[in-house]
Amino acid sequence: MGFEERLRHARQKKNLSQDTLAEKLAVSRQAVSKWERGECYPDLNNVLNIAAILEVSLDWLWAEELFRPDESLNDCDELTDKITGGREITQFSLRMADTEVEDIIARVIAGKKVYDSSQIVETGINSFDKKYGGLHRGEKYLLGSRTSMGRTLLALNITCNLVFGQNKKVLFYTLETPAEMLLKRILAIRTGLDLSTDFNEEDRKSLVVEGKHLRGKSLIIDDTPDLNLKDIYRKSVAEKNLDLIVIDQYRFLSINNPYDVISLLSHLTRECNCPIIMTYALPPELETREDKIPKIADIPDSQLTRCMENIFFIYRPKYYDRNAGNEGYLVIARESSGIKGKCRFEYEAETQRIK
Repeated sequence: MGFEERLRHARQKKNLSQDTLAEKLAVSRQAVSKWERGECYPDLNNVLNIAAILEVSLDWLWAEELFRPDESLNDCDELTDKITGGREITQFSLRMADTEVEDIIARVIAGKKVYDSSQIVETGINSFDKKYGGLHRGEKYLLGSRTSMGRTLLALNITCNLVFGQNKKVLFYTLETPAEMLLKRILAIRTGLDLSTDFNEEDRKSLVVEGKHLRGKSLIIDDTPDLNLKDIYRKSVAEKNLDLIVIDQYRFLSINNPYDVISLLSHLTRECNCPIIMTYALPPELETREDKIPKIADIPDSQLTRCMENIFFIYRPKYYDRNAGNEGYLVIARESSGIKGKCRFEYEAETQRIK
């Protein structure tokens, strides 16, 4: 099945006419007709938008065939030559050490994901890393909560764990909080000091040392006002060897076309090959429920939720009950492996630390 057939199949499955699809893409119906006849191909931006509108993966839509439909292979030897380039195939085998097999089986039984460690970025949040391995390169993470639950704080703690604990490179877009304020919070996390109190001489020395330590790390904080997703895409791709991108406060992102969100984010994760965390402020309506634990249905932006492989929520009982402890929960509402659940963490308000 070539691109033209995939396009036609996906369009018909969504019950869209060529006219309707053309209108959504801001192109002519004749252009869509030519694509489906294989007379020409859309440009990259249109391909990304088509995948988003028809809710199919870019890999499936644009997959290349092993051979063209008009080529015929008469026998098995010819097919083998086609695949191997004429090299002799003596044996197909899959060899794994017994201990590796046993470890994989044990993880499956325990409900844990079997993952490629080279494609994992550990967060430093132990309960999450133990269950899910960490963040997966090339995947998007939506981190939602009500106001003051700690979305930005969790993103900052993960950033600190990567930058200082693993010498990783992080690009942090802050769409509301000034960079200076974020740096103060990072210093609080790193030193364990309550920055709202007076400092003694020892505290001052700790802050100076940590400030010098910060200068040598690969942390980029961008607080450019009125950023849009195309700006973020352009700036991120220009950076090399990123291990994490954080987009803090999604609601302040300038968006002209909702389909741009899906296409650009999907392309950005592939281009940079790193996880992307986007923080999202949930509307107050969920607090009218008896059960205050957030759900995917609490996110009004269905376009956004459809393109997210992973959707997490922060829930802290103390937000509603002052007598509750300092524990909080990362509620895994959607995870790319299908494993849902909760990960407990400890929250220290004075030092801004999440463990």
